[in-house]
Amino acid sequence: PYLAVNPETWLKYQTYIRKDKLEKQNSKIPEPKNAPWVAKNNTADDLATKNVAKQQSATINVPSPSPSPSPSPSGDIESSSQNAPMSPEPQPTGLDEEKQQQEQPDIKFDESSVQYKLAFYLRGKILANLPSARVPEPDPKSIEKWSLEIDRMIRLDARAPTDIRDMIDFSQSDSFWRANILSPRKLREKWETLVLQSQRWKQTGAQEPTRQKPKGFAAIERLAAKVGDYP
Repeated sequence: PYLAVNPETWLKYQTYIRKDKLEKQNSKIPEPKNAPWVAKNNTADDLATKNVAKQQSATINVPSPSPSPSPSPSGDIESSSQNAPMSPEPQPTGLDEEKQQQEQPDIKFDESSVQYKLAFYLRGKILANLPSARVPEPDPKSIEKWSLEIDRMIRLDARAPTDIRDMIDFSQSDSFWRANILSPRKLREKWETLVLQSQRWKQTGAQEPTRQKPKGFAAIERLAAKVGDYP
């Protein structure tokens, strides 16, 4: 008895033997007649032959196209044109569709929408406090991102448009928040804090919430009073 191994697989993993020596390696024991790798190759060849035969038969059995109808003896152009198949209209490619979308931008919030009006209102309040602020242009396309953020506040956060307007007034009237709320995104992000502080503002009746001075600020004020204005 002896063990038979596929020669190709065996030689593939003998990496410690030089290639020129591998080519001279020959077994003294003859290869078995019914070796598994031989049977496997024969089966693969048989399947390939059968597939080719099926393709050839399918090609032979394809029916030939029916001949086009002959024109009428009278030579009528209208009747022949009616019988002729209509050629399909050219469809726009992906580049053409993208170009059409760029030429016709989809604006979700026009000037009549409440989202645009609130975004435009916040823009005006910011510019009133800081004329050099970086804000979008006052048209629906430029301010669309701001309108979209307002829309999320209304749809997702369930904020009433009147409440949003009140928070815009409060944030732009407070000396601290006017420097921090410079977009609808920040307004949405700090909404809960703004609501709580605006409630405290209404309870105290002050124009602005009273803020505690940082530790050591009194000493700085006394030093500034002694030094006076710098010439």
